[in-house]
Amino acid sequence: MKLIYIKKKKCPICGCGEIVSEGIETERNQIKIHTNGERWEYRRFLCGRGVVYDPKISMEYEKGQCNNDPKYIAMLKLETKERQEILYFCKENGISEYTINKIKHHLY
Repeated sequence: MKLIYIKKKKCPICGCGEIVSEGIETERNQIKIHTNGERWEYRRFLCGRGVVYDPKISMEYEKGQCNNDPKYIAMLKLETKERQEILYFCKENGISEYTINKIKHHLY
């Protein structure tokens, strides 16, 4: 399959060039065509980031989260640290194990 409108061959954030899926939207076993003659296309990279072409606005845009993005990795580390701090606070302040387990359920 050849995509006409999507030009990016690599993730714009991490440079991952491994394409895991790409396609053209279909409807009733036919390629879905906008009234301007263009079609909807998408491409997703191994890192999770994707590129989509929307004929309504005749524009290619990025979609999804790049798992190699330094900002995303930092956010995950911060979340893990904060979860541990919440559980440590609960244990240090004598909160029952039953309640701590309920809190864990909501944290993870």
